[in-house]
Amino acid sequence: MNDNTCFDYDNIIDEILMSEKYTAEKYYIEGTEKSSKNAYKEGFTIGYQKGYDIGLEIGFYAGILVGIEKLYKSKIIILSEKELNILQKLSNFIETFPQINDKNINIIDQYNELKGLYKKFCFNLKIKNLDKTILNFSKWNN
Repeated sequence: MNDNTCFDYDNIIDEILMSEKYTAEKYYIEGTEKSSKNAYKEGFTIGYQKGYDIGLEIGFYAGILVGIEKLYKSKIIILSEKELNILQKLSNFIETFPQINDKNINIIDQYNELKGLYKKFCFNLKIKNLDKTILNFSKWNN
């Protein structure tokens, strides 16, 4: 046997035994990369829709508040001091609500607080059924 035909049988056997491990590692890496890309796309789509729905709802609240303020200024309705305070607090809350996603701000907590304040305002004014469900925001399209 000359040098060109000499085989390292131990190395060949190691390669055969390790090929399954190398293949599994390769496809694991490919799979996690693909999964990450798909999760990002799906997360973006869901997040965009949720943000859109929240924006519509806050816009709805803002529109109601503008209408009530105009009715109050025209003396068509009378608001108590407590109701005026809640109205002002709601208006300020809507004005300062984050327009972009900030990791340091929990937008969902602020959104829930805003919804609660709006419900409290409607309860104090004895307004029933004046919430987002009458418009069914989630069925709206851009």
